Amino acid sequence: MHIGQRLVFSSLVAAALACSGTSEHPEALPTSSAVTGAKTKERPGFDRYAHHWTVTTDGDVRAILFPPSGEIVTVGGAYARVRAREDGKEKRAAQLGCGLTAGGVTFDPKRGVLLVCTGDIRSLEWPSLTPKTLTQLDDVALAAAFTDSEIAIQITTRGTLASKGVFADLVLFDRKTLKRTGNLPSTEGPAALSLEGLPAGLMVAVFQTGVALREPGSNGWRRFVKGGLPSVAVPSPNGKEVFLSPRPNESVTVDVASATITRTWRGLSPLSVAWLDLDTIATAGGGKGIRLLDSAKTEVVSGDDASFDRIAASPKGDVLCAHSTENRKLVCYFDKVPPGYDPKKAKQENEKDKEPDPNAVPLLE
Repeated sequence: MHIGQRLVFSSLVAAALACSGTSEHPEALPTSSAVTGAKTKERPGFDRYAHHWTVTTDGDVRAILFPPSGEIVTVGGAYARVRAREDGKEKRAAQLGCGLTAGGVTFDPKRGVLLVCTGDIRSLEWPSLTPKTLTQLDDVALAAAFTDSEIAIQITTRGTLASKGVFADLVLFDRKTLKRTGNLPSTEGPAALSLEGLPAGLMVAVFQTGVALREPGSNGWRRFVKGGLPSVAVPSPNGKEVFLSPRPNESVTVDVASATITRTWRGLSPLSVAWLDLDTIATAGGGKGIRLLDSAKTEVVSGDDASFDRIAASPKGDVLCAHSTENRKLVCYFDKVPPGYDPKKAKQENEKDKEPDPNAVPLLE
């Protein structure tokens, strides 16, 4: 499945916007025939996974990527690390060398790891991870989101806009040429508090006034949900539903065309969400373990004892990874056992890994 890139505003802009006040509760949405999701102590959702591993990694992980090679890439505030699909063992690492913006990471088939930094757009060429600056930015970037054809970048404003209390603006760049193509104005507020993008072009943004959609090719936003500040707002792979947490301890999926609730889960306010497919959603945060939510409105919790705060799924939904900042732990689940995986050999190598490697790039707290 495709997963949008989570974008959270910097503390500078968030503090400025907080002064204007917001609606604490969203306007009630019409409800379809869906009912509240039932919880179960069984774990049938995790039976799909034939293989998994857990490794210690950096405490700061901003993104988890799944390149076509099958490897797992984690990108933090300082380092990008490439791990083997078989056992999570680190294969190579590179320093970012820039201030990474929120949500400003994706994998580009032609450029490798594509990064939007505070002052430029750069790449870590694949598979070498050789850094390369692609273009300089005229303003300070705060955050970014990607579609197949565009990059939306939240930048600080100067001059007239800043004098009017608008501290940030959304600017569009052509993803192929990296040329600025225009702005993405909004009547919903001066700046997006969060933004998600689908490869096909749909964007979902959380503004002070609620949630809005930007259809592919559109020059503006369409009001979707009025009021509230959802902790997450993530579109489904086909762009027909959006997963929202509009209130504390409540999560829903909302139909894009009709703006009606299709599924509801009580007692759930995740920090991060990944759609595995059109029926299954994985969430992290709001409790220990990973939660799988399916079309039958059941909730299944993994046996992990960590509290995860970031989750990601591969484009096909066959790999699911989650990161815990508190435990500095990365866990990945796989639909199939990776080719060439030897449990005995893996156990022997794990024993060797307990001995410190003097050449390894140090992990960051």
